[in-house]
Amino acid sequence: MNRVSRVVPEQDATMSALFADAPLTQPGEAYEITLETVGGHCYPMFKRRHKNLTQLLYAGRQFAGREALVVGDLRLTYEELIARVETGAQWLRNKCGVRQGDRVAIYAENSAEWVIAFWSITSLGGVAVAMNGWWTEAEFADAWALTSPRLLLVDDKRLARLSDASRPAAMHSIREIMHADEAPVELATGLIAEDDPALILFTSGTTGRAKAVQISHLGELGFVQTNQYAAACGLATMGLTLKDKPPSTVLGIAPFFHMSGVGGLILFTYAMGDKLVLQPRRFNPEAALKLIESERVTTWTLLGGMGPMVIETASRVEYDLSSVNVITFGGSRVSPKTVSALRQIFPNAACNTSIGYGATETVSVPVGFGGAEFEENPAATGSVNILHSLQIRNAAGECCGDGEEGEIWVRSAFTMQKYVNDEDATNAVFDDDRWYKTGDIGRIEDGLLYVNARARDLIIRSAENIYPAEIENMLDSYVGVIESAVVGLPHAIHGQVPAGVIVVDSPSDFALDAMREWLAQRLAPFKIPECWRVVSRPLSRNHAGKIIKESVLQLFSDEQGECGHQLK
Repeated sequence: MNRVSRVVPEQDATMSALFADAPLTQPGEAYEITLETVGGHCYPMFKRRHKNLTQLLYAGRQFAGREALVVGDLRLTYEELIARVETGAQWLRNKCGVRQGDRVAIYAENSAEWVIAFWSITSLGGVAVAMNGWWTEAEFADAWALTSPRLLLVDDKRLARLSDASRPAAMHSIREIMHADEAPVELATGLIAEDDPALILFTSGTTGRAKAVQISHLGELGFVQTNQYAAACGLATMGLTLKDKPPSTVLGIAPFFHMSGVGGLILFTYAMGDKLVLQPRRFNPEAALKLIESERVTTWTLLGGMGPMVIETASRVEYDLSSVNVITFGGSRVSPKTVSALRQIFPNAACNTSIGYGATETVSVPVGFGGAEFEENPAATGSVNILHSLQIRNAAGECCGDGEEGEIWVRSAFTMQKYVNDEDATNAVFDDDRWYKTGDIGRIEDGLLYVNARARDLIIRSAENIYPAEIENMLDSYVGVIESAVVGLPHAIHGQVPAGVIVVDSPSDFALDAMREWLAQRLAPFKIPECWRVVSRPLSRNHAGKIIKESVLQLFSDEQGECGHQLK
């Protein structure tokens, strides 16, 4: 199978996947490619495509009789799911006054209600604002002020975090959308343009505050269709098409406020006619393995530290995992040791492991590969995917040569539209041709991307992005703290955990526990440093006045103490 048709000039490292010579992209074929203009820029696009999520919703009727969603004792077929969405959309319109273009925030854990709410909002022409379920009241309030939703749908646990001052006037329990008594009415499929906004996700930026990423219907559908194309290519090697594929049973654990959750689970599994089995609440490896056995799960995406946790659990608890035939990885780099161990635990998925690379802002997955290619190149993150282009650029903005390290830039029609209410930040990550600057450092070798550093100082804890600047800004505001620095330390389970250094006048008199309690009221738990150093000497800085993070890391390799000890 020729997944990658590269256009790579000898003098630089640009990868483009137009697949003009691939059988499935020829004129008249399902994935015929055309050039179209979006937002004033020309991109390769699939000629045959849904133009909005409402059209995708009703395309699910082709899977009549199949189960679409399983959460505990609740089991919904595709017809039942569509009817619930129609009812939910009428409830939003008639009882909540939601109209096309209105933003509706969801602040809740993964649930059937979350799925119904998302489809109901977007199929009505509204914009789903996916609030991070880990957020504290302060973080929620910042995101709410930034995006100004018309309505909040919230579960009980998140509602309890909000004081009266932070609770919006227009607010409903998310449970209401599942119990609405509105009659289901078929939704119009032609009123929403493909470049209308559909979703807002949040990502922390180098400034430390969450940025709101606005994503169009085109972006969401591009995520789905490019992944469908990859699946179709795999089946074509066996003389099959997507219609020949039996439905998969997908274990859904990735949070819906991430692209891997809303795009990979809610949308892609639906478009493929698969069954989505949810494990709500915090990830529990034993509960996940139990679900795999009871529901005969075939497909699972492991994020961040899930792999090592599953390996440890499977070594002491035995479950029948023979149904799993596809394992994918995302969120952070996976060690070859972890991949090898998981292949032993899931032997029927040994040749079907894969990995992808992207960001919230790229929406779709620009790079990825699997199977034998992944096994032969475990340090790489893959080759460029269809309808995407990728470049490695140096500090002068010039394309690097093959094997040369530089900053990763990507381009497609599916990239985010903008950061909401932040024109400067939007302009800072796009050039004039709408190439997106990822901030990650990598290189291209023989058509494969190798990611060397994730957004420089970015810490990735079990697939959750943590930007030190956000924590440092908070620490610096605490009484008695002169300055601070946060770095990532390696961790066997989570990949990385944050570690903090604070400078004070008298370390021996400083109440570290009191500061940690104060911090816990303002930041999500996964952002709070797990290791601390309290010092009196100033932190080392370079000529530009920036803290040298390498010198900060040395404090944690010092033999004077383990995590939590205070160093003077």
